[in-house]
Amino acid sequence: MNYWGGDEFNSYPLGKGWEAYPPVLDPASAAIETALGACKMTLEDFSGREMPIAKWSKCLSSLRCAQVEYEDFDERLRDILAKAHSCKKPTGNDTWGIALAVDARDKKCAFTTCDGSRIYTHKEKFSPGLELHTRPQDYVKFETKAGVCIVKEKRDGDYSDCCRQLAYKLVHKRLRPVKSGR
Repeated sequence: MNYWGGDEFNSYPLGKGWEAYPPVLDPASAAIETALGACKMTLEDFSGREMPIAKWSKCLSSLRCAQVEYEDFDERLRDILAKAHSCKKPTGNDTWGIALAVDARDKKCAFTTCDGSRIYTHKEKFSPGLELHTRPQDYVKFETKAGVCIVKEKRDGDYSDCCRQLAYKLVHKRLRPVKSGR
């Protein structure tokens, strides 16, 4: 089951016989996953969730897209990105806000810099065929008595894929809160 231990107001004790295994970022399993392919990276390839263009460029060799300058990227798609996230052509060797724009229909990729405070995910899909990648997809590892599983980190806390990898059934169980007393 997906488990949350609680906060300063309530705790959710596990039932008898249950054990909790917290997820840990897997440093060897970050990836950029696009409609035109994927490239694996490590957590060392980016710091603070920001990547310099040189690290992104290394990734492009494993994608099926032609790298173009941002001004040569489809103008209609640039307008979509500008309206959604204030994206524009990067200047210098910036790392803050660097993102990879992917045009899956024309198989082109371009670097852009965007207002990162308005982007809440590592990847955003627009239609038709436009993707914006701000950072790699993180993977987490659970080391349990039954074995180890590695799954995509998800904001919703749904790690049911781990249960499948370990050949376990996901149990939906409501835990009763206990006041933490703070």
